[in-house]
Amino acid sequence: RGGATAIEDADPLTGALPYRATLAPKVTVRSTGDAGEREDDVTAQVELYGPADVIGIDPRHVLRTDPRDGTTTFEPNYFPSIELELPDLPWLFTPAAADAQGRIRPWVVLIALADGEYTVPDRAPDPLPAIEIASAASLPELSESWAWAHVQVSSGLGGSSLADAIASDPARVTSRLVCPRQLSEKTRYTAFLVPAFDLGVKAGLGEEQEDAVRGEGR
Repeated sequence: RGGATAIEDADPLTGALPYRATLAPKVTVRSTGDAGEREDDVTAQVELYGPADVIGIDPRHVLRTDPRDGTTTFEPNYFPSIELELPDLPWLFTPAAADAQGRIRPWVVLIALADGEYTVPDRAPDPLPAIEIASAASLPELSESWAWAHVQVSSGLGGSSLADAIASDPARVTSRLVCPRQLSEKTRYTAFLVPAFDLGVKAGLGEEQEDAVRGEGR
């Protein structure tokens, strides 16, 4: 929805993306004077917010987590997931468009880590809490993150379009992020919703956005 629908450059699914998506909207200004009616086209370059501009989401956007906090009987053939109220939230700040197959990486991903796979550094949240991960082997493959984010329409579309469903009954349309990790039995895990791009990580840590000079983020 909104300006993001006008982004033309498709997500390559790997590697860097622009710091922000850039659009060039055109406005036609019509004026009337002594010389008669006149029309002028005015074009300006604008940037959409990207991962580097976000330092968190309102917890009220989270509708449900699976498993719920403290669950001890989670089915071993299920994946952890988080359900979000806004249908476009997982891709809202991705500075790219979907490719021809409809694939686009979300700007946040869900990870699940067992005790011992991460530590909490001795630092005050500034602006967000942080963790340090012992090994990247416990993390999902980011080039496949597009496959683990989707939209759900309760009761189906019934012949209408997705846009119509969102406009007429937005409560039926939600989004979900899935962590593609099978959880082991008798093991305690903690799930984290984390930035998927380096620029988002730096924003969460309060670090200087050096990549803004190059105009790229990973």
